Amino acid sequence: MRCQAIESLDEASMGLDPKWMNLLLNDQDSNVARYALGLIAHHPDHSKLYGIAESVAHASNDNTYKQDMRLLREVLEKKDAKERTA
Repeated sequence: MRCQAIESLDEASMGLDPKWMNLLLNDQDSNVARYALGLIAHHPDHSKLYGIAESVAHASNDNTYKQDMRLLREVLEKKDAKERTA
């Protein structure tokens, strides 16, 4: 249920308050945390949220989460580069 809600927010290109993102990223279910990663790119302060995402337990013990983090980093780098040239 939580993953469906997160997916709906992502489809609407909506970000969440960092407090809520912190809760989702620290959820015991790594699937919830991985879905939450998709919301980071929509947040105006995505670098702060990326830092939170790097610090959660999943970042050190879940290989799929690590892969998703690498993909997110690539997306954020492209987004930042595009904003700098705009």
